[in-house]
Amino acid sequence: MISIVIPSIGRSDTIEKSLVSAQATEKSLVKEILVLDNSQSQEFNSRLKDSIEKLNDERFTIIEYEERRPMAQSWNGAFEYISQPWVLYLHDDDEILPDKFNLLADYLNNCKDSSFLSFDYLIGLSAGSKCQKIRSRREKRLKGSVYQKIISDCPKFVSTIINVKCLEDIGGWSENTGYFLDFVGFIELASLKEPQFLDVVIGLYNIHDDNESSISKRDYMYGRFIPIVSKKVFEKLSEEEDRRQFVRLLNNFVYPNQSRSVIFRLARKIEMLYD
Repeated sequence: MISIVIPSIGRSDTIEKSLVSAQATEKSLVKEILVLDNSQSQEFNSRLKDSIEKLNDERFTIIEYEERRPMAQSWNGAFEYISQPWVLYLHDDDEILPDKFNLLADYLNNCKDSSFLSFDYLIGLSAGSKCQKIRSRREKRLKGSVYQKIISDCPKFVSTIINVKCLEDIGGWSENTGYFLDFVGFIELASLKEPQFLDVVIGLYNIHDDNESSISKRDYMYGRFIPIVSKKVFEKLSEEEDRRQFVRLLNNFVYPNQSRSVIFRLARKIEMLYD
């Protein structure tokens, strides 16, 4: 039913937890686990092989890229190896929660015509040696059209299962949208077939200083791609409110007011703690 794809450029301090969480999935549900090694590091590759050997699971396959590939090319490189109708991309610093994940067969059987199934997730907030886990509570915030749901809370890969045929039909992950590639991909998938948003927690999305979406990196990782992303997304959004929310997202996410951002994030944490 599902292929799990774990892309990595060599994050050796966290990938083992991701591998263990993938290995804990039911074999009747997850048929293969593809690890994309885009590190070009012999040391990392050796550690990766040792970790997988200890897990003793024939579902693991390591795909080594001899030369560094951009993110989209790396992720799209998995297509020739994927044999299942559904795929979940698991970042090498996130984790699947197998107890709930292993119960997803009925959802997949009932949603065969959906472009993707976006589930809820826990947020892991690291502070020193401690990690606090908070439920995202997306069902309280996801309102309006399908596009508005994506704009207000872009699906996280760790909790989203994607229809492989639909992903191939949109041409895979776009190479010219930078770190907006997930957002643009989900908008394009939603325009192809109706997705589903489900109130079941299946993944742990970890937030730490190294996240590529951290505020200090957003101008470089996101800002310079706004012209291309705007054109692609506006072609899919025909409703005024959808477009309004999209423009608001570009401003608030890519170029947030620094003082407001701190207060907003603190308020969000308190809100999720006491929901």
